[in-house]
Amino acid sequence: MVGLLNGFGGLAAALAGLATAFDISELVEQIETELAIFIGAITFFGSIIACLKLASYMPSRPIMLPLRNYLNILMLVVIGVLMWAFIAPGDESTNPMNYIYVMAAVSSVLGIHLIIAIGGGDMPVVVSMLNSYSGWATAAAGFMLNSDILIITGSLVGTRA
Repeated sequence: MVGLLNGFGGLAAALAGLATAFDISELVEQIETELAIFIGAITFFGSIIACLKLASYMPSRPIMLPLRNYLNILMLVVIGVLMWAFIAPGDESTNPMNYIYVMAAVSSVLGIHLIIAIGGGDMPVVVSMLNSYSGWATAAAGFMLNSDILIITGSLVGTRA
């Protein structure tokens, strides 16, 4: 249950970031939005996998893909390039929101891939880690929305877990 709560906190931050991304122009706001989407997507999809493993809807054994560490690094590099492409001024023919959508999708796959490789016995630790991620996603959303209460509560949750 706690895992789902963490996941929905991450989903809220990611959706708020997607909604805000249409309307921003300053560099700091763009970075805040990207971080909220990135951390929120990892948190939501990672939490879903953790809950499925804990509820035995999915095998609790680690599911290891070959070259998984290289895949993780590749996904992080792709996310970094997409974040930069969203910030960098481009030509008029490219919609910068496409970069955000692809970044959110790759972040979601990364969240699944990170958690699926962990066994069921370690899921309580994973849920605690995802709780921290949801706090940081909430803090990023607080900066993005200029909400002091989200910044404070997100920072408390992010550092407490």
